[in-house]
Amino acid sequence: ARGVTRSGKIEMLFGEAGLPFHRYDLREVAKDSGFTIRTEVTTEEKTTGWEAYADLLLIAAVAEKDPAAGKAHFAAAMKMWDGTGFADEVVKKQGHYATYKLGLALHAARHLGLNVPELDAIRKRLLSLQDARGGWITDYKPDGRPRGLANVETTCLAILGLVGLPSARAKAT
Repeated sequence: ARGVTRSGKIEMLFGEAGLPFHRYDLREVAKDSGFTIRTEVTTEEKTTGWEAYADLLLIAAVAEKDPAAGKAHFAAAMKMWDGTGFADEVVKKQGHYATYKLGLALHAARHLGLNVPELDAIRKRLLSLQDARGGWITDYKPDGRPRGLANVETTCLAILGLVGLPSARAKAT
């Protein structure tokens, strides 16, 4: 929107961009009705230390051209699964889990053709975080209680994980 394209990691999930990860620059796109609209734009600088983040490992699992390397990224992310969520660096610093990582895990597993035992618990946790009015709550506490509000990005990634892409469903049938 507003003329911004190729703004970040999401393209990797749809095969529109590949690895490596690059650093992102937060840029102002416009000011509208008293609000400042910003977006992340990919820079040339490569990201380091991304292996400490479950979401980036799961995105890499999908974006990786080599299936064995993709499975290794997925396995590294699954080592962060603690039975409640993906306890990566963000959880260590902030003390709560991000819902969208659950959707990413389901999507990456489907993309790689993997069926690991943890997927049932991940799916159940994700379904428990749907707001009564629709959409998915952004975060949750270690006891599983929702934290925050439903938003579009989290909801889209939850649906991607639960339902998949239309082309992925067509191939599966």
